[in-house]
Amino acid sequence: MPKANLHIRGLAKNTKLSKSIYDVAWGNFIEKLNAVAAVRGVHVIKVNPHNTSQNCSNCGHKVPKTLSVRTHSCPKCRKVLDRDENAAKNILNKALNEVGIILSACGGLGVSQPAFRFPTEC
Repeated sequence: MPKANLHIRGLAKNTKLSKSIYDVAWGNFIEKLNAVAAVRGVHVIKVNPHNTSQNCSNCGHKVPKTLSVRTHSCPKCRKVLDRDENAAKNILNKALNEVGIILSACGGLGVSQPAFRFPTEC
């Protein structure tokens, strides 16, 4: 299960958003997510969220935008989607890459050497 490794203190430095961010109780959510995943035998993969909303999830082209821009429009491949959907697809792709699965632009799967190996049972 991919999860963006967000830096909550950094997000809360924005004075307009800090109360809302702290009200969400991120720590409790992450604890519950990890507990449920452990019970169900699911691995949670922390992913660096850097540029996940800026890079095109279809072609990888960097499309700089401010936080007020809510739509991702790639001038290179002409892909248009919601900014958050684009970021979610990038987070999923990063997580799959961590475990050695590569999605091609055409939708095919490939296998690479994983950047991280889960411990095996003895």
